[in-house]
Amino acid sequence: MKKLVSLILSLALVFSLTACGGQTAQSPAPTQSPAQSDAAEGPVTIENGGRTLTFGEVPQRVVCLNMQMTEMMLMLGLGDKVIYTCYTNAEPMVQIKDAFNAIPLLSEKYPSTEVLLGAEPDLVLGQRFGFTEDKAGTVETLADHGLPAYVSEGTLASEEKIENIYLDIENLGKIFRVEDRAEALIGEMQDKVAAVAEKTAGVEDKITVFVMDSVKENEMYTCAKSMETEVIKLAGGINVCESDSAEQWFYVSAETLIDKNPDVILFNQYGSTPVEEKIAAITSNPALANVDAVKNRRFMTTVLQDVNESVRVADTVTRFAHSFYPELFEQYPVTITSYNQEGLLYDQTFDACPRRVVCNQPQAIQLLLALGLGDKIVGACRSVGDVNEKYTASFEALNFISDNDSPSKEVVLDQDPDLIIGWGSTFGESTLGPVSDWNDRGIHTYIVDNSASGGDNPQPRTVERLYNDIENFGKIFGIEDRAQAMIDDMKARAAKIAERVDTLPEEEKVTVLTVQMVYENEFFGRTSTDFTHDLIEKAGGICLDEAFGKQSIENLIKLNPDVIVVINRTDSPAQEKIDSLKANPSLASVPAVANDRFVSLDYVDFYGGNYETIDAIEHLAQGFYPDLFQ
Repeated sequence: MKKLVSLILSLALVFSLTACGGQTAQSPAPTQSPAQSDAAEGPVTIENGGRTLTFGEVPQRVVCLNMQMTEMMLMLGLGDKVIYTCYTNAEPMVQIKDAFNAIPLLSEKYPSTEVLLGAEPDLVLGQRFGFTEDKAGTVETLADHGLPAYVSEGTLASEEKIENIYLDIENLGKIFRVEDRAEALIGEMQDKVAAVAEKTAGVEDKITVFVMDSVKENEMYTCAKSMETEVIKLAGGINVCESDSAEQWFYVSAETLIDKNPDVILFNQYGSTPVEEKIAAITSNPALANVDAVKNRRFMTTVLQDVNESVRVADTVTRFAHSFYPELFEQYPVTITSYNQEGLLYDQTFDACPRRVVCNQPQAIQLLLALGLGDKIVGACRSVGDVNEKYTASFEALNFISDNDSPSKEVVLDQDPDLIIGWGSTFGESTLGPVSDWNDRGIHTYIVDNSASGGDNPQPRTVERLYNDIENFGKIFGIEDRAQAMIDDMKARAAKIAERVDTLPEEEKVTVLTVQMVYENEFFGRTSTDFTHDLIEKAGGICLDEAFGKQSIENLIKLNPDVIVVINRTDSPAQEKIDSLKANPSLASVPAVANDRFVSLDYVDFYGGNYETIDAIEHLAQGFYPDLFQ
């Protein structure tokens, strides 16, 4: 979370996701270097919103009212000119994430005129929505205070076009005397859009799309003349509501959706309403059951920022096109190597992106949600443990087919799945049966890597095996770029932890024991092959875990850990177990107890792994070495 900065003080602030999207090569983060000539070779004049703006010198103190403008500045290598950003309502682009997060946040939404002026900028950039009297102030008001304002061109237009974005980039190139960078960025975006146009040029039966921004009783908020319509069009699709209004956004009835009968429903993801809740509002309405997109469950999701006026749209065009016409991009068939119920590897070939997934493990469900694939889950199980709180709303909006991790075969078949994702034990004789039975029915299966026994040679559960799951999901769902970005982020953060703990002499490293349950004179421990063991080691601890199951308190005393990691579950809170250990007089001399060195670890993080595993490793490292990780 970034620090919110204002004149008065502080405060604080989500993977661009189009399910079954294609692979898009992400532009590398540009080098942050000075503008070609900060002194400038004479004044630069541009036209913006009917105003003439003249810049005698390159601005040095820029405030961006929207993250879109901040990202544009960063993609032009101008991050050193941005002193504050505002309204950060999504995750930054992966290739500039670190640079973006290094910029202080002036306001969670739009700053007041007073706060903006107090930051002493020499230029403010933003969309027109922020330039009103009740927000940052009108451009006229700011001009009266000697502050020039540049308004994003597309937000001034009645119909947004990608050319508006190119014009913004061109104008910023002129203002900051980096025309060559601006030209290169525009050219890169144009090349991506042109590549899609070339692929989709011969499509006669174009994909029809209904944009579902939000639902309000029997009305749905959709778009006509917005940038989202432009992106759909450039990707080779048709927004079925484009001609229904002169406005960019407007409400339609459920009857309109029935009449339009789109091939695809595109759900916008933003704010506090999980996209799964919007999908549920559509799928639970019997009147919509015969709409082609609903009947075929052809849903897509997108982070709203990806279809707004920003440098992101060229990549979004590519992703949408891959989703609309996967056969044109040679994305499928794709073959992956996965496990059967005996822990033996075999190959599975996917001829299309799965659209109806049943998953019985919260850890795997959480990973799917993090990858933006929640709209593919048609059947979920609660099992043991909770998902991370950031996914609670999305998790609860899913269709649950069982209150435990063992749904019946009949219930699973009722969901008409094309992929079942589960633990190794999911496919035992007493549960769903062997994977071959499902594969013979034409239903794919995927056993989570860390749950596979490995046949006669069982392997420890590790973060590296989690990376394998993420990579495979990327291939299976056609989102390899997104999956790789997740892996890269996790590896980079893990490397930063390792860099710090590697400075410690071996004798200064803490010894750590994992306690899952506490009984009267016993505790439930873990083994050296458990996932927790790998997390502890990656956090710089020396793991003492040696036996699975109940062990005597005497063994805990013998192991004498510096730190105890206590597993937290809703039905078995970590604090209760910590209190029990601290209340046991025989443990008073154990360093972890004597020094109150306990670190809680959520069940969903310790058992099989997900994107938040890296958060768990950071949390452990901070608990082990608080001085090292302040």
